[in-house]
Parts: sequence; C-alpha cells; structure tokens
Amino acid sequence: MAQPRITSTLTFDEKLFEEYFAGKDRPLNRRDALIFSIGDGLLFGIWFWAGILFNFNFNLMGWIFGIVVGLALVLGIAEALTGATIFWPRRLWRKTYTRFFVRHGVDSDAPRPWTCTLRSHAGPNQVEMSYLTKDGSFEVLNQSYKKFDRILVTKHLIVLITHFDLGSPFDFWHRDTYANALADREATEDAIFLRGSITGMDNKPLSDEDFIAYVGRKISRH
Repeated sequence: MAQPRITSTLTFDEKLFEEYFAGKDRPLNRRDALIFSIGDGLLFGIWFWAGILFNFNFNLMGWIFGIVVGLALVLGIAEALTGATIFWPRRLWRKTYTRFFVRHGVDSDAPRPWTCTLRSHAGPNQVEMSYLTKDGSFEVLNQSYKKFDRILVTKHLIVLITHFDLGSPFDFWHRDTYANALADREATEDAIFLRGSITGMDNKPLSDEDFIAYVGRKISRH
C-alpha cells in the first residue's frame, strides 16, 4: 500500500523558471560579489590613497581608472547586498533556459516561451520529483531529505534545494573549473512546489506554512 504523500503539480513556464533560478542563485551571487568587492575595494583604496598623496593631481587615465573602479565597487556592493540575477538580455540566458527545459521534456525546436509539467511529492522518508517527458510518461527521481540543503520560498514557489558543493569561493578565478561546476550544479534536481496549490496527505489543501514546517523538520533532522 502506497504511503500518503504531500503533492504538488504545476505547469512550469519561463517566468517561474526565472523566479526559481534567481532565488536559488541569490546566496551564490552574494558570495561572489562580496569577494569581487573586497578585491575591487583594495584597488579603489590604493587609488584614493595615491590621490591624497598627490592632491588628486591625476591625468585623464588616472581619473578614468578611479571612476571605473569606484563604479564597479558600488555595483559589487549592491550585488553583495541583493544577490540579484538579471535576465537581460535574454539571449545570453538561452543556454540556461534550454538546459533546464530540455532536461524536463521540452523539444528545443518548439517555439518559445516554453513550459513543462513538474510534479513533486513529499513523503515521510523521501521526496519524489517527476516531470512529463515527450512521450507522455513521467520521469521519476526519488531523493532522501538528507540531500536537501535549504528551503527557498519565492512569490509563487516553495523549493527544496538539493545540496551541491561548489568548492572554495576562490575557485571562480579558474574560469573553466567554475563554469563546469556551475553546469553540474544546474543539472541537480530540486523539488518545486507551487504555493497555494499543495495537497496534504489527507488529500485536502495544505497551507504553505504547514508544508514549510513539515519539510523543514524533515530536512533539519538529517
């Protein structure tokens, strides 16, 4: 006899993907921006110290350097505080969209915007994640709670984020290594639930708060 489970099924479109991706990447963006800001801050500090020594008697290139480094520092601090992901211009994000939606049953030759059908179940001991494939069947992945790292709550979604170790925060200086790690991270599967449309184990609507409390206890125990 099948165990009772908490269930959510949703049609996942590109807008929801952006919401999910931006929320998932926020801690990573903050970390990388903080490291960048520290390095940029040192450069700006050296420039400012030199300006004090020479009464800011810089030539044109010196002023351009100071302005560029200063603006980069402001942007880096803003990114470190917000962790924002900017999806413009969209053509630069085509590979990211394509990898996700093709992996979840979408034909890459189909006209955009794309959508896919995701189904997630939270049971007593594990979470089942599935998506509708091109042949009309569901591809299923089961995962224990110990593999989830945190709970992401956005405007429309509740997501159980699978743990993935990107390594040292300084690895991003090695572009190939970091790019490969990010690609591997994108391939991990997270459990996505639609807020306001979650069905409890008694087949009755379950509030977002009760669901978050339930899975939160499960994740914390592991």
